[in-house]
Amino acid sequence: LSADGRICRDPLESSLFNFACFQAEGAGFGWLQGTSMSAPNALGVAALVISAKPALRHDPDDLVARLEATARRTMTNYTGPSDPSDTAPTYDGRPCATGYCHLDTSSSIAFADSYGAGLIDAGAAVAP
Repeated sequence: LSADGRICRDPLESSLFNFACFQAEGAGFGWLQGTSMSAPNALGVAALVISAKPALRHDPDDLVARLEATARRTMTNYTGPSDPSDTAPTYDGRPCATGYCHLDTSSSIAFADSYGAGLIDAGAAVAP
């Protein structure tokens, strides 16, 4: 966080692929995505699993296997890839000279590309 309450210093650093720059006003919640959010969540659940199952502390392969085995895979992704050829203005009228401003809704992104090994499930991961 920068001193002015932003996630990063320059809002122009935001792009279609980097939604991290925003002013968090009011309740202080913002929308972040990608490995910037999945990595800390996975690490937090890994720490919970290690606290519940200390033997996994020195067995990273079994820890990863447990996280993957308990991940949820029942979601369906309906979001398509960004369309590089669609240069129409964005929903708020801003120009899109480089493409990638709109989603191709005719075909969704593959499950593994959307969710990796699945959606981590802390409760299932620490269960006996």
